Amino acid sequence: MRQNVRVACLLAVFLAAASPGLAQQVPPPVQGRAVIAGQPFDLRHAWLIRGPDAFEPGKMNAFIVMAPDDISADLSKCPTVKCAIWDVLKNGVILQPEKDGSFWIRALHPRLAKEQQLSARGWTASIDQDVRVAGRLRWEPQGKDPPILDLTIDAALLKSYPADPP
Repeated sequence: MRQNVRVACLLAVFLAAASPGLAQQVPPPVQGRAVIAGQPFDLRHAWLIRGPDAFEPGKMNAFIVMAPDDISADLSKCPTVKCAIWDVLKNGVILQPEKDGSFWIRALHPRLAKEQQLSARGWTASIDQDVRVAGRLRWEPQGKDPPILDLTIDAALLKSYPADPP
């Protein structure tokens, strides 16, 4: 019996000592660089929102909301996907990735006069599940002051809205 208690104590000490190191090995939800309209974006948080498509009844979309600050409480309070995608974010990027590698982005930043929207190809999913979407967004077009998107993203589901009836 004493030996079991010793083993349990040693195991508890080992796990307590190892836990901080394990937590540090988990990568942040957003890594990389995003520059849109000449403005660099500091993206540290990412949440997956699922909801109905505004144009195709019955279709569900994935939206990844990325921001420098934790806005998860505000996103969670949204009664509709419209609120989560159009009303809450004031500084950050919303990514709508598609299975064919295309994407749509809505970017807002206090230093930009107006929101920026763009769509192109450059999304590569590594995980595409109902509860988690991860992948890489890489797009560097040519021209004057082009957007630069080179992000690795891992977003867990925060909220899902039901599909609109067809």
